[in-house]
Amino acid sequence: MADDRTAMVNWVKKALSAFQNRPLTDAQCSLIDQFLQGKTIENAAKDSGYSVIHAKRVSADIGEAIALEMGESKRINKSSWLPKIRDYLRQQPESDFVDAEGSIAHPSIPNQNFVGRERAIAPSIPDRQALRQLPYCNFLNQNNEFIGRETELKDLLKFISLNYRAPIITVDGIGGVGKTALVLEAAYRCWEAKHGTQTDTSIIFDAIIITSAKADYLFSTGIVPRLQRHNNLQDIFRQIASTLDDPSITQAAPEEQLNRVYQSLGRQKTLLIVDNLEAIADKNEVLAFLSDLPPSTKAVITTRQQVVMYASMRLDCLPEEDSLRLIQQQIIEKGVTLSDDRARQLYKRFGGVPIAIIYAIGQIASGYSLETLLDRSSPLPEDLARFCFEGSVQPLRGQTAHKLLMSLAIFHEAPVWDAVVEVAGLKADPIAVNRGLAQLQQLSLVRQREGRYEMVSLNREYALAEIAGYSDFEKEARERWIKWYLNLAEKHGQFFWQEWHIEYDVIQDEQGNLLDVLHWCANQERYTDVKNLCRNLHYYTNAYGYWEDRLFWMNWLISASERRGDWSTAVYAMSEKAWTLLLIGGQKNLEIAHKILTKAWELRDRADIIVQNNLSEYIAYICIENKKYEEAHIWLNVKEDILNKADLDKREYLPHWMIVPYYQAKIYYKIGDHHRAKLLYLKLFEESQKIDFQRGIIAAQQGLAAIAIVHKELDEAEKLLNTGLPVAERTKHKKRTACYQRLFCFLEESRGNFEKASEWATKALDGFNRLGMTGEAEEMCSLLNSLKSKTIL
Repeated sequence: MADDRTAMVNWVKKALSAFQNRPLTDAQCSLIDQFLQGKTIENAAKDSGYSVIHAKRVSADIGEAIALEMGESKRINKSSWLPKIRDYLRQQPESDFVDAEGSIAHPSIPNQNFVGRERAIAPSIPDRQALRQLPYCNFLNQNNEFIGRETELKDLLKFISLNYRAPIITVDGIGGVGKTALVLEAAYRCWEAKHGTQTDTSIIFDAIIITSAKADYLFSTGIVPRLQRHNNLQDIFRQIASTLDDPSITQAAPEEQLNRVYQSLGRQKTLLIVDNLEAIADKNEVLAFLSDLPPSTKAVITTRQQVVMYASMRLDCLPEEDSLRLIQQQIIEKGVTLSDDRARQLYKRFGGVPIAIIYAIGQIASGYSLETLLDRSSPLPEDLARFCFEGSVQPLRGQTAHKLLMSLAIFHEAPVWDAVVEVAGLKADPIAVNRGLAQLQQLSLVRQREGRYEMVSLNREYALAEIAGYSDFEKEARERWIKWYLNLAEKHGQFFWQEWHIEYDVIQDEQGNLLDVLHWCANQERYTDVKNLCRNLHYYTNAYGYWEDRLFWMNWLISASERRGDWSTAVYAMSEKAWTLLLIGGQKNLEIAHKILTKAWELRDRADIIVQNNLSEYIAYICIENKKYEEAHIWLNVKEDILNKADLDKREYLPHWMIVPYYQAKIYYKIGDHHRAKLLYLKLFEESQKIDFQRGIIAAQQGLAAIAIVHKELDEAEKLLNTGLPVAERTKHKKRTACYQRLFCFLEESRGNFEKASEWATKALDGFNRLGMTGEAEEMCSLLNSLKSKTIL
């Protein structure tokens, strides 16, 4: 075979066309040409004028197609296409590929001027519309390419298999999530198996029967009632009789029909699909009928309400990648132009609910404003809300489950049971709560995962609209919501002497919800609530490195407190904004912090004694950073004077006092007086050990390790670092952890272990970058480059 790009392009086109069993689109042809020139997906998309999303999908299909053609089991990565195709084509007889005119030929695909060899499979797959005309098969219309759900489809086919013992399989999920589409795709795969286009003989059925109680269709023009429905057991019997062409079923007396149905089903292997079980009037009778089906029959049920019988599957929303593929499919089909960025915004607005995506793009194609559809402040389109949710929510109104649903919508992220119960005002009746939550889960409106109750974004948006109609309940629920998080922050955000991460992790688990409470209170001008939350989260945000969030809220508090003349809070917020800037570091932040602290010190008489103490400490820190060591000593003396005048108990006094010897040790270390620095670090270590104060212990060990490294006492340094780093990591003190990693880097560099030093430098660099500590990060970058050059040498 001639080794030229034209031959490879034609062969790939042939493989992809055979894989999808239809002629290629202009987009596919153009992208294949670009890919086989060696271009990246992004560049190929740009040069061909198509979106990156579409190019990625074509790339994935090509990888599948050529793998199938070459007899490989896994998709071939794009980076391997060229060598693999060259090797494959060189091994083939040229006559197998080239016709008399030199074109690639494939007689099974009409109206193509390039074709190739037939794959080793039975006749080509017919159009799915044709299936509706076949005997023993009554497929609903499903023409589009099936997107995503590969794992779910594989599981469903396993359950449907005649080798699997479960006689009934249930597929549940919220309205519009794709239950029917999944089941129909599985049915189509079963039909393919019967007609030789699939190799799995365990999913071959002689008859495939579909019944549906779906009441409506949702189109971009609105909700359209469905004219033919199977609303009860008798309707299902009539559908079975029609599909199996057995009039004896409907001609029999009512009391005989059940036996006739079982007899008729038992004559062949049958797949029976019952779509939208929740809409069937005599649901229990239908379930009883399905429970006694003959062994040759498998039943698949789709339902919004969870029914656990034998094998069951719950459909979640499509993941982002598959949702974007669906968006791409729909915009091509409907002739809509949508950028990749807009496609992602559409996904974020409607989540991975397929029917919502399809409806939204239909609306755009019909002339509706994309901006309105993307605007979260706008309510969900009425037709979409009614189609997906109204039938499930309407029966709940006035019940415990309805209060729980509305309360859950208030939470930005999935809440724990206690929070839901508190906000719903149902703490006195836990039995009713558990029953209501179970009801919501059965309706696929809520899902419990790892002790939390999740709602998909579309469900939450509908529930928020629902609670807006119950203003008195919403007002009370919001008050309880704020109170619950205020209590949580107060209880778990205090200053703890040891193992503080145990308490702070409770806050960490609720971080998203706490931020939402803060933003909601700020928007509602609930100043006192914001102030109290910020104060209670002070130590947590400091230790866990949420410094950007702290800056935002300190700025808010400064502005809000000055407007109200609350100077005590204003000085507090100024001091903590300055300290946060100092934690982040950098000369510019140092200068800004100095200006803020100067102003705050002038207003110190308006602040409480602890804030005054902190102000003197932060100013001392700036003096140390600016190498004004004598001035720093003066400010540390001021700090001691303030503490001595304060009426503090021992446990409150000691953590503030220990900062003094710690900063004094830093000063002596920086001026090269390592002896005095070591004595002060040892003093800090001993005093901290007496009261089991972990912050003091690990800070002292860090300082002692730095001195040991300078004096080449490397084994001692390693011992200190190995003791302190695990504590810093365990307690999730992010700054202290990164500083320890930096010292490990210095230690290994001193030993000449440049590779290990580089590993530690990389870890420290990552830590400093995450914290936004640009000065330290730049220092690590420079050191890392130096270490790499030493490693090469």
